[in-house]
Amino acid sequence: MTSSSGLRVLSLPSSSSMSPQTPAHARPSPQVVEGP
Repeated sequence: MTSSSGLRVLSLPSSSSMSPQTPAHARPSPQVVEGP
């Protein structure tokens, strides 16, 4: 049970990390286009 929980917990944070990373890169992209 603990192993399953640990795997699930790791999977959740992993997806969360990827989610914020994608928007973070997308934000600077549009910002640069808007700047110039």
